Amino acid sequence: MTWTDADLEWLGVSDADSEGDIITISLRTPLGIIQIMAEVEIEGRLLIMHGANIQGLEPNVAGVSNMRALGRYVLEKVDCDEARIESTSRTTGANPGRRTGIVRLRRISGAAPVVE
Repeated sequence: MTWTDADLEWLGVSDADSEGDIITISLRTPLGIIQIMAEVEIEGRLLIMHGANIQGLEPNVAGVSNMRALGRYVLEKVDCDEARIESTSRTTGANPGRRTGIVRLRRISGAAPVVE
């Protein structure tokens, strides 16, 4: 079953003690607390996450639909309409060391109106 906003809880954002604009987003999910670390840029209403890494979940238990639900939940919280997520190399799961492709997400509800 795909997570809804009611299944997720925003626990906060903290800055990493490193160079760049790296932040850690903490969330509570039905599977436990997870942390998303990435170097973040916001260009207008676009959230860009470079080197994104998720910690706190067992490999392959959440599923793609729940990861997309999580991304859309984060978009709602940071009030952006779209995200481009560029991951780091995989450390677990299928093909460790492989880098996954760029993931693009769009906010479904509450998106800002397009002004031309």
